[in-house]
Amino acid sequence: MFKRLFWFVMGVLAGVFGLRYAKNKAKDAAADFSVADLATDLFGLLVKLVNYVVDLVREVMTKTDQSGTPRN
Repeated sequence: MFKRLFWFVMGVLAGVFGLRYAKNKAKDAAADFSVADLATDLFGLLVKLVNYVVDLVREVMTKTDQSGTPRN
């Protein structure tokens, strides 16, 4: 009986402290979040995507020129 009570109490304590830890981590993450940082990250991602597409188009155009096939 005391074994079960001991492990029940240990589980309750682990749950309480685990929930408190998770709550504090979530609060810290929310405090560090800013819309400006998100916008900067998205803009950087968009710039990388545009550069990748431009390089891809240039590569395709170069291969078309080298193959002798006329471009439109």
